[in-house]
Amino acid sequence: MSVYDVKFKKDGIEIIKWYCSFQINGERKHLLCRGAKNKKEAIQMENAFKYRLQQQQNGIISREETKFSVDRLCDTFLAYSKTNKKSYKQDKSRVKVIRKFFCKYKYINSIRLDNIEQFKNELLSRDLKQVTVNKYLEIISKMFNIAIRNKWTVENPVKDTKFTIINDNKFRILGIDEQNKLLDAVKGTYLEGIIIFALNTGLRKSDILPLKWEDIQSYNDKVIHLYVRKTNKYVDMPCTNMLYEFLERTPKGNRHGALFINPITKKAPKEIKRAWNTAKSKAGIKNFRFHDLRHTVATRLVNAGVPLPTVKLVMTHSDISTTMKYVHTPQEELFKAMDVLNSCNESTIQNE
Repeated sequence: MSVYDVKFKKDGIEIIKWYCSFQINGERKHLLCRGAKNKKEAIQMENAFKYRLQQQQNGIISREETKFSVDRLCDTFLAYSKTNKKSYKQDKSRVKVIRKFFCKYKYINSIRLDNIEQFKNELLSRDLKQVTVNKYLEIISKMFNIAIRNKWTVENPVKDTKFTIINDNKFRILGIDEQNKLLDAVKGTYLEGIIIFALNTGLRKSDILPLKWEDIQSYNDKVIHLYVRKTNKYVDMPCTNMLYEFLERTPKGNRHGALFINPITKKAPKEIKRAWNTAKSKAGIKNFRFHDLRHTVATRLVNAGVPLPTVKLVMTHSDISTTMKYVHTPQEELFKAMDVLNSCNESTIQNE
């Protein structure tokens, strides 16, 4: 059935909006059944939409220019996000900001490139991270692409907008001494296992925190058949000794449910910011993000001579160009590389 509802709360009151999605002669429509109170009314409106579209396609009625509101565009995107994206909750929060800024233009055809630039500058003035500003622009761009597919408008004003340049040099690699201090600081806590997993798999925090014992299969032969949520696929990953010993600490009878449990909520942790900052402070580690553990894994492998295609598999990347972003070669390695060229040059001079 192409009719469905989206539920949300506004001022503590549950609101239900009905949408329909259909395609006729290659022309796809994703529309809000405005005013529909139930599924039956939504189906009736969908049939009316279909009939009108068929009349327009056959030239019986003209395709007069219609003004589509910013509110309608926001609602349509949220319906799309809820059905197709894992980041729906985050999208919902960001769309609230987008709606508030652009509602003054009322209709989507009133939004121009300079309005997008004004919005971008306002976000930057709030000291938001560059990557966060880009996320907002990506959402607006997707909104207008949906509008174009629905033939609500013909242009995407974000198309010519320059996304903010992200400084990829903000990273830090964890030293072995620092690693030992960090593990000592979290010993016996639920954070210990999370850090061990990060240091021995290179997985993202978003993949580690929700892990369940059911996600880990056949690790008794020191190979984990692991489900990675980010890429929505399983990967085979050999266990390091440290990771294997950590997994073996849990009695076999308790190997079910969440792999990591917050002692306060008794559930899998959704965030570890406070515990992470406390652990760093206790270990005396500064300017280090949890994601830098992932950088650390990739850099250690590359510096040890592991081929990039193999590092790509460990990091569960789809494209090796992504792997390169996690590779940070120390300056001393660059001097060693230049020494190789010097040796070659000296050999050439001697042979002349």
